[in-house]
Amino acid sequence: MPAADPRLRARTALLLAGGYAALIAVVGFWPERIDVPFETTIEQLLAPLEAGTGLPVMYGYKVVEFAANALLFLPLGLIATLALGARRAWWAVAGGFVLSCLVELGQWLLLPDRTPSARDVLANTCGAAIGALIAVAALARQRRAEARRLTRSSPRPSSPSSG
Repeated sequence: MPAADPRLRARTALLLAGGYAALIAVVGFWPERIDVPFETTIEQLLAPLEAGTGLPVMYGYKVVEFAANALLFLPLGLIATLALGARRAWWAVAGGFVLSCLVELGQWLLLPDRTPSARDVLANTCGAAIGALIAVAALARQRRAEARRLTRSSPRPSSPSSG
């Protein structure tokens, strides 16, 4: 099976990353927090944690919120790194940071019912970084597999016969 054109694959991944960034912007600029309809359910699910550890539910909720923010940006870091390549993975992380800063700035300037926070920027950037690391690992694995395939398919030099 012939390998896909790397330029086409990179353009497709870049297009997906742009689309995903647009989705993040929609979530980020939603007039109210996107988790508001689920807040009571999440707190009820976390209540046993409070009873078992003595931690107030709010701490558990903040952990869930941090993880959700990181998960939101993980695909962006992954897709952007696949588009840019492993050597430019830091661009994917920087892009996640910049996009997060722009969303938080927009919330501060335009959305009085939203609360921008540096904690969200940290969570989002961590998510983009984790996604980039996953992509770097996948790209390295792919390179190793291609190298093995090439060494198996390359002709072996014939050894001189002694005789």
